This record gives sequence, structure tokens and C-alpha cells, in this order.
Amino acid sequence: MPEVLHALVHQLRGWGIPVGLTETLNAAEALRCVPGADRERIRHVAAATLVKSREHRAAFELAFDIYFPAAQPGEPLTAEDARAAAPGGDGQVLRDLMLRALADDDPVMLQSLAAHAVTRYAGIEPGRARGTGVYILRTVRALRLDNAAAEVAANFPDAGGGFPEALAGRLRAAQVAERVKEFRRQLESAVRARMVADLGPAAVADALRQPLPVDIDLVFAQPSDLKQLQQATQALSRKLERHFRLAERHGRAEPDFRKTMRNSLATGGVPVQLGYRHPPPRRPELIILADVSGSVAQFAHFTLHLMHSLAGHFKKVRSFAFVDAVDEVTGVVAACASPLEAAREIAANGNLIWFDGHSDYGHVLDTFWERWGSAVTSRTTVLVLGDARSNYRNPNAAVLARIGRHARAVHWLNPEPASAWGTGDSAMTDYSPHCASVTECRTVRQLTRFVEETI
Repeated sequence: MPEVLHALVHQLRGWGIPVGLTETLNAAEALRCVPGADRERIRHVAAATLVKSREHRAAFELAFDIYFPAAQPGEPLTAEDARAAAPGGDGQVLRDLMLRALADDDPVMLQSLAAHAVTRYAGIEPGRARGTGVYILRTVRALRLDNAAAEVAANFPDAGGGFPEALAGRLRAAQVAERVKEFRRQLESAVRARMVADLGPAAVADALRQPLPVDIDLVFAQPSDLKQLQQATQALSRKLERHFRLAERHGRAEPDFRKTMRNSLATGGVPVQLGYRHPPPRRPELIILADVSGSVAQFAHFTLHLMHSLAGHFKKVRSFAFVDAVDEVTGVVAACASPLEAAREIAANGNLIWFDGHSDYGHVLDTFWERWGSAVTSRTTVLVLGDARSNYRNPNAAVLARIGRHARAVHWLNPEPASAWGTGDSAMTDYSPHCASVTECRTVRQLTRFVEETI
């Protein structure tokens, strides 16, 4: 157990989950009280002691299943059924057994059938580390698992349990559907177990690793990632709220003579405790210029939404979205509950197209300075969100230099890798000299670091 726990902790740290020495010692001490055969109790104890954030639970579950694989039950199949389920046997027998086990809710039989199905259909390639998706897909298709719930309902009717027929049918369908989901999870577990036996847990963990929500690339996020990203952004907002409050509370203070003398009354006039005069909270104005064209739009919308969620820590927040024209969207972003809602509203009602709908940073900067330049003062921080790809048009860097001279600071967040800056139509090298900072920002983690260290 100690060796496996150490390997699990090492893997979690490698995935970016903060597990310290204290958590590891707590887990080791707690697991001493858990029977070694009770895998589910070990799972819950390990999760309670090692995982501090809900966002990390899915990664923990994957790592736990790799390093603490489920024990295989005894073979519940008869010798004849086992021969039919093996490669080369009658595939229909294996499927009929699966349907019967789903109808009877027989978890031991289903676990055994999952192992047989993976052996027969998955086509796992020895010595090759890859994801489980292809292996699962082959097995699910061969078993025709998508139709299993309907066939169970048609071929294995339920007695009804005293419920009206319509209600009994719906309850039965829901129960079978949940069993099918569980069987699919058992197929995934069986695939992982085969891969671990072949390659070892560390290699399988590297092959199956999924990025944490804070490490998902905002530019290339898939629809399935968006909910996790929104949750991560909300968690980041709460974290930064605490960060700003602490920064304001512990801002640079100067000794206060009067407060020191008042404090000395409690010690007979001896000034034991110094009093301090804290400056008022420094709340800068914030102007955001966000490129919402093409692939960078998703990054910009999440960042816009985050900054507006922190509006209470700025004297004023104004947001501008652009493609080849620029328009103020402060009210839209503030009124929307999510980045996706804001994106739809900006796309529908924003006046962002001037010529051909391709990014034109030079024209945007010129228009912004002409129409809203008076809003940029020595108290204003200007935050530019975009990849600086201006389609070989005039970057008009002199306008950004003018904005920088009037503003408190100009910071540029670029979602492209730094190695791509200045290549092709990227004007980043033209803009960089006029910015206080230029930061690669592709993930929520990088965005967190920037806000904590810079804003």
C-alpha cells in the first residue's frame, strides 16, 4: 500500500494537482484503518485526504483506477458460455448473456462479460500507449450497446411492481439505461486493466491524461470542455476576489504616531505596539480591448467575463470588442451570466465589421483612440486581448505607443504560443515595445498567474 500510494501521489503532482507532504501523510495514516480488500472505501479515504478541489476529482478518479485496479471476480460463466464468449466463439451468445445480465441487474456477470468483450473485440495493441477511445468504440459497436436498453425492455418485460403500466415502463427504462452506463464504465475499466498489465501504470496514466480545467487551451476548447471552463473561471473569480481583498488589507502602510500613542495607554505609556496608517485601496480604472474574431474569440470572451466579475475591485471597467471595427460592449458583458451568452449577444448586436470582417488591429487602434481616447488617463490600465494577427495590414503601432504614454500601463495577453509571435502576419513584435508586459495566455492557469502578479 505505501508504494502504490506514493506512485499515486507522484502521478497527481505530475498532472498539476497540488498534493503536499501533509496530505500524503494524512492519507497514509487514514488508509491504515481501512481493510485492504475494500477498494471503494480506499477510494473515498484517499480522495478525502488528497483532493482539495472539486475540479481535481475526475483526474483523481482516473489515476486511482489505474493504480488501484479492481479485482476480477470469479468466473460466473459456465464452461460452454465461456467458450462461446471467447474469440472465435459465437458472438451472439456473448450479447445474449449481456442482455440477460442487464435485465437481471447482475453486476458480477456484467463485470466478467466486460472482460470477455474487451478480449474479443477491443483489438488492444500490445506495447502501444494510446487512449482508450478506439478500443471502447470497437467493443461498443460489436456489442451494439446503443440498442441494448431498448432490446432489454422489449425482450425482458418487468412485472411492474404494482405501479401503473406506463410508470412501470419508464422506471424500467431508466434503470436499464443506468445499468448500460455502468457496463460501459466496466468496459473502460477492463481496457485500462489490460493496458496497465502490458505497459505499467505510469505509461498508461501518461497516455490517458486529460488536462485539468485550468489547463484546457481556451482557443481549442471543445464543446464538451466549455462547462468545465466556465466552472474553472468562476472558481478563479472567487480566488482572485480573495487575492484582491488581502492585497488591499495588507497594502503598504506607514507608521502612525497618534495611533501608536493611543495604543501605549494600555501599557502605561510605553509604546510597545506600533500603529500604522493604511492607504486607501488602490482601485485602477480598466479598459479592455478584445479581439473576438475567429479562433481567439473564445479566449477573449472568457477573459472579458472574468474581468467583469472582478469589477468591484476596479474603479471602472469598460470593455471594447473588435474584428476590423471596434464597439463598446461594457453593458452586454456585465449583463450576461456566462461567457457563452455574452459571445452570442456580442455577435448578434455588436458593430464589429468595417470592411471585410478580417482582423485589422491598425484600424481598430486608430478608431478607438479617435472615439474613446479621452477615457485613457494616468489611472487607466489598458488590457489588450488578441493574437496581433492583422492580415498584413498596417499595424499602426504609433497609436498604441500614444495610448501607452497616456495610460498607467498597457498589458497584452496573447493566446498564441510565444514562438509564433512575429511570424507570418503577426504584428506582435511591432506592439511589444509599447506594452508594459506581453504575456502568453492560453489557459485559465496562465490567466490566474497574470492577474495575481500584474493587475
